Amino acid sequence: MTTQTSPAGQPASGFHIAVKVHQRTASRALLLTTLALFGASAQPNIARGAPPAEAFSGVGAWVSVFEASVWARPERAVADMRRRGVSSLYLQTASSRPGPAVFRPDRTARFLRAAHARGMRVVAWYLPPYARPGYELRRALGAVRFQARGGDRFDAFALDIEAAPGSPGPSLRNQRLLRLSESLRRAVGPAYPLGAIIPSPYGLELPRGRRWWPRFPYRGLRRHFDAFLPMGYYTYHGEGPGAAFRDTRRNLEILRSKTGDPAVPIHIVGGESGASSSAEGRAFKSAVNRYGAIGASMYSYGQMGGEDWRAFSGLRLAPVGEPARAAGGVSATPVTHGPRHRRLVALTFDADMTYSMLDRIRAGTVRRQIDGRLFSLLRRTRTPATIFLTGLWTGEYAGFVRGLARDSLFQLENHSYDHRAWTSPCFGLPTVTRRAQKAAEVTRTQRVVKRVAGVRPRFFRFPGGCETLRDRRLVARLGLRTVGWDVDSGDAFEEHPRTIVRAVLSGVRPGSIVVAHCIGAPNTPATGAAMARIIPALRARGYRFVTLDRLLSAEVSRPHESS
Repeated sequence: MTTQTSPAGQPASGFHIAVKVHQRTASRALLLTTLALFGASAQPNIARGAPPAEAFSGVGAWVSVFEASVWARPERAVADMRRRGVSSLYLQTASSRPGPAVFRPDRTARFLRAAHARGMRVVAWYLPPYARPGYELRRALGAVRFQARGGDRFDAFALDIEAAPGSPGPSLRNQRLLRLSESLRRAVGPAYPLGAIIPSPYGLELPRGRRWWPRFPYRGLRRHFDAFLPMGYYTYHGEGPGAAFRDTRRNLEILRSKTGDPAVPIHIVGGESGASSSAEGRAFKSAVNRYGAIGASMYSYGQMGGEDWRAFSGLRLAPVGEPARAAGGVSATPVTHGPRHRRLVALTFDADMTYSMLDRIRAGTVRRQIDGRLFSLLRRTRTPATIFLTGLWTGEYAGFVRGLARDSLFQLENHSYDHRAWTSPCFGLPTVTRRAQKAAEVTRTQRVVKRVAGVRPRFFRFPGGCETLRDRRLVARLGLRTVGWDVDSGDAFEEHPRTIVRAVLSGVRPGSIVVAHCIGAPNTPATGAAMARIIPALRARGYRFVTLDRLLSAEVSRPHESS
């Protein structure tokens, strides 16, 4: 494939600049039509509960539609990739030219069957020209929905974001990019893995890159994509191992900074393999090992030589959701109470939801799990509270959570994604054991809460309070402080308010953190009634209610509650 150098210092051909710009001026009517054609959501080939970003982890191999020799023998190519340690095949489904949604569907089917037979994932990728929005969205979704004879499908989709000749200017380009990203996510559903192939963040920071694509929408894209795949292309920014190391490090650092997420999943694409030396390849690997990424590759498979593959020997990739280094200053020591010298109390309520609870709600056997009486009481009495949200509860009750975020009474924090216990036994909860899955329990909820409520939690509470020191250290590496409690209300499955009242009033001390729940019957049927007695009783003792932030701050300003 011939390439030209873009203003950002990368090739400007179909895949290289990788900036995924499926311009999305398509109307809502178009989106509804597309949903009708393709179904409400896609079904990825990953296990239930696994983080979608795992689809982009591991060593990758890229195949474009222009590599005729690779397409001629799919099975042979896949066997060679697997022998060299590749776990994900990135297969281009269409170029920017008009044509079918899936390039050579018979050969594509052979790639899918061969890769799946060897335990590999296959990620579709497509570069739209941004000229016919509806047509381009249908082509992208056509790849997502493609099914080979025998049932094999793509495991994920990556949108190639790139400015092509005739693309609009930066402002309109950003608008269309974000609209398309939102529409694509709505069409495939929240669980389908989507990756954003973007230009080199380091290249975009250079003067020519800033002129070419100012205000690149990193944070806007983070709301819709599970992982970023920056086309680092150190071979376009300098020569030698020093330049390769510098480019790779800066790409990882800038992307984490621009997204505001130290744990953002990144599959880093290094130099163009045909132009990278063995020393540069080793420097690329060293930077990945030091600064962390969930996946790594070079572009493209057809150009990979023995020296390129040898550079991947000894590659150490990070688990999904775990940043390369610990977030500065975050302690692994859990917070269980605030300062004891002031009569302040933090009421905290856990919004639990497991997949089995969600299934019962969807089946209609349980009504919505929001304790309306409790929230009405808190608002009526102007009582601040901190709500620890699970990702499932946040997604199911997005409108309600947005209302909490707009109310200054409430602070929103992280309580895992689906309330699986991190150790066992733990009150009969299902468990999560793998380190990568534990990290995803935190990071998926961070994304959901940010997307729904517009806030990024800073504290984390383990489901059931079941954790180890190693678990707390992992949470600290993700940038969150673990929060426990010193007063357990005992409201779980307790039907008698007086039992809860007695537990809280007998346990509260200055600086206490009280744990209870806000999900109502059948799990916590008496919490609202109990809090109706607890709140006035503690105020009568001279206690003030504050959010967790205010409790832990060095100076607590005058509370905004009324007494």
